[in-house]
Amino acid sequence: MNKSKILTFALAVLVFLALGPLPEQSRSVNAKGNLSFPAAEHTTSAMPINVPDQNKFAGRWTSRLTLSSGQVIDDGLLDISDTAEANEVAVVHSVRGGPVTGHTMAYPDRIEIQISLGDGRVAHYNGVLVSVNRIEGRFFVTGSPESHHSRSHLIVGEETWAATAT
Repeated sequence: MNKSKILTFALAVLVFLALGPLPEQSRSVNAKGNLSFPAAEHTTSAMPINVPDQNKFAGRWTSRLTLSSGQVIDDGLLDISDTAEANEVAVVHSVRGGPVTGHTMAYPDRIEIQISLGDGRVAHYNGVLVSVNRIEGRFFVTGSPESHHSRSHLIVGEETWAATAT
């Protein structure tokens, strides 16, 4: 008898919840001052879908090279934007062109960009995000204008590279 009373009570609660009022549909006032009930809009406060955050490197960066002599060279602008692929960014350099694909890694936040210079040489930018608006790392060029088979040959000494968000 006790079990039937509990079952009846649980069934009554479920029926009460099922027949309860539905959530109120969102309403808004359109530009003409009329109320509108958007049928296609459906928002939920449930768990958010896993949408990746914008890449920390996305944005416009002013690039500078510091030579071993201490001379600072303005290297142009880097426009970095997200791509559909994880850990990849699209990079356009104001002087060297693009777009090219850069690769990002986490912990620490790192970026690697390789830009072909068109004559068998490749410019390499490897950096770490040291603050929200600053990348620090190294710059070097590999390859040889005489042979496309010698890409691994370092032809320009490693320089210090820094980029600041603009």
